[in-house]
Amino acid sequence: MIAAFAPERARAVGKRMVSAPWRRHEEYRELGGLVIATRAEVKWMLPGPSLTGKGRSRRFSMIRRSDLVVLAVVLAGCAKQPESQSASSVSKAQETSQAQEAAKPRFLAPHRGDILLEGHTFVVRWEAPGWQRVNLAAAMGGKDRGHLVMARDAALDTLTWQIPVGWVTGYGPARFDSVRLRLENADDPSDYVDSEPFTVSGVEP
Repeated sequence: MIAAFAPERARAVGKRMVSAPWRRHEEYRELGGLVIATRAEVKWMLPGPSLTGKGRSRRFSMIRRSDLVVLAVVLAGCAKQPESQSASSVSKAQETSQAQEAAKPRFLAPHRGDILLEGHTFVVRWEAPGWQRVNLAAAMGGKDRGHLVMARDAALDTLTWQIPVGWVTGYGPARFDSVRLRLENADDPSDYVDSEPFTVSGVEP
């Protein structure tokens, strides 16, 4: 059996001997950030005569050298590998996440906080991997404002939107800050993605 302790828990690094009706001899070394018991023997004093007249003794080793060799190899590997393995794992996880995000339909424009003006044009851009045709709709404050285009070839990933005068101001406000676009899979409209909220204004900012 191998005894290993964190350095702060070990009493000392070196040799230690405890005397009793038997003697226990221990040696400790620091290895791989741990304090390892490299030798632990118990010497029993048995009653009865011996050749020296001091009684018989028997020594039992509690640690095998082969175990220490294996432990040293394992600790050396653990000391070198975790940082590189951890960095590699994080890098692979990030690459997988980025690949998954890139594979999803998404808007490239407009962006959150963009201000679009009535009477002006704006180029809507998107990516729709895996979709053959798309529908593009608009909503203002959660209210449907209809489709801008239907069953458009998904590979044509842009649409020039001419924002009509009165699109917002015709309802009273000079501007509206919670406008969104929705990109739908024309073959399955339940499959869709919404843009980030942006502003449509009737006046120059």
